[in-house]
Amino acid sequence: MKGTGKAMPCDAQKVSYSENLHPGAEGVQVQTLVTEHGTVVRTYFDPDGDKVGYVSHFATCPAASEHRKR
Repeated sequence: MKGTGKAMPCDAQKVSYSENLHPGAEGVQVQTLVTEHGTVVRTYFDPDGDKVGYVSHFATCPAASEHRKR
């Protein structure tokens, strides 16, 4: 994904992910994450993954609909 150069708020908790999981694997959850280097990746959560990233706050904010541009 190509970024726009704008800051993206992320949740503070790091999550593990792996780029090697197959999307059809049991329990695989596809998510857009921001890496520690600021790159946006579409990948799979993996508690045993060898990489870490952050979930966009837009995905978890309970008030997200109140802040969307109309």
